[in-house]
Amino acid sequence: MENLDNNIPHVSHFENIEVTPQRSSLEKPGFFQRFVESFLPSKEPVEAKLSKKVCCHTENAKKVQAQLKNIREELKAEVDAELSPMITEVINPMLRDVKKIHRMMKRENGECAAIKHYKEWTEDAKLWVELYSKNKDKEAIKAAIVKHIITKSMETIEKDIRFIEKYFRQSLEQAQLDPEELSRIRIDKARALAEHVEKLHSLKVLPEAMSFDSVSNWRQGLDDQRAKHFDDALHVIDS
Repeated sequence: MENLDNNIPHVSHFENIEVTPQRSSLEKPGFFQRFVESFLPSKEPVEAKLSKKVCCHTENAKKVQAQLKNIREELKAEVDAELSPMITEVINPMLRDVKKIHRMMKRENGECAAIKHYKEWTEDAKLWVELYSKNKDKEAIKAAIVKHIITKSMETIEKDIRFIEKYFRQSLEQAQLDPEELSRIRIDKARALAEHVEKLHSLKVLPEAMSFDSVSNWRQGLDDQRAKHFDDALHVIDS
């Protein structure tokens, strides 16, 4: 388990984890200016509505969804404690995700986003079906679960950052202030927020080696730090 890349098949999804460089972005000139400017009013591009294809992607997703459910039942029947995290960490979250995509498709103009998410979800889920069904290598599956947990942890940090930025914009839009005062608050709070956002970015550092037995403790420690920086950022916005 010391070298995860030697233990699992070449699967690009488990390897493409974007990590912020070790050097803090606060050392880069213009970081605060770029962060502040990112909250200036801008026009969002209008996404073109797509039609068709959605039925094809839906059917493909349903087939893979059924395969995941079968794997889950097989794992439950085997009562394999070592591979039970595949149910809790991979299969159950994926089955919840595909239900969210179903609901997304029913929204107004939701087909475009649904098609994109169906395609990504199906490709991702197929990797797990193939890894479990064709390989049956317990160590390879455990190594893949470790990489999956690390990847999802990195994605959660990114989601927190995007939420902070969106929440800040909404707070400015709803503020009952004159333009001059609003501009001052935008700049002051954006500068304060930049520090907390950079701390979140700094957490996106991959562990050099991570065993199956230690990944849960690693994630818990990361989540504790992430929650602190996230809460601090929201406090700046609400104060």
